[in-house]
Amino acid sequence: NEYSERFWLDHEIDRWINEGTRDVARRAEVIQSYNENMRTRVDQAKYQLPSDVIRVHRVEWDNEDGMIYPLEPSTYAEMDQLWGTNQTRSSSYPSYFVMWGMPPNLVMQLWPVPSSAGLLHVYYYRLPKPVANDEDIVEIPEGWHYLIPLYVEYVAKRKDKDQTWAEAKQLYETNLQH
Repeated sequence: NEYSERFWLDHEIDRWINEGTRDVARRAEVIQSYNENMRTRVDQAKYQLPSDVIRVHRVEWDNEDGMIYPLEPSTYAEMDQLWGTNQTRSSSYPSYFVMWGMPPNLVMQLWPVPSSAGLLHVYYYRLPKPVANDEDIVEIPEGWHYLIPLYVEYVAKRKDKDQTWAEAKQLYETNLQH
């Protein structure tokens, strides 16, 4: 039997499952999350985002008096036109947010800098929690689960130098696009 010498260790399969879930989550943005626990401080402009953030979709600033202000996304180049040389100008509430860095070290800068404390409501796409045990649930929404075995198959075949690995990868890529 040509397959009698082929096997994969449990830790390899677990690693491939985690790689596959991260690949699907990153490329298809299928795991949505919401964080409302980020407190803003008076005269503080920059805030560290959770380490699982892939991309921020929406940010709101809550003054905790019943008013919630949606913030406009921007870039540093665009903000140079607004803040000029005064990135620390404060106002009662911020109007813009700018992202800098890459996960897990993604930082969000607010402008104008809040002159009062509040809460940030951050809506974002995130990475899945890794599976470590057989009873852990793969954190991919319904309708996307079938992609994980396709990913694992392609990586396993590539490791084995099986010539059909490219076909398995193409099947994974095609299904991911659909």
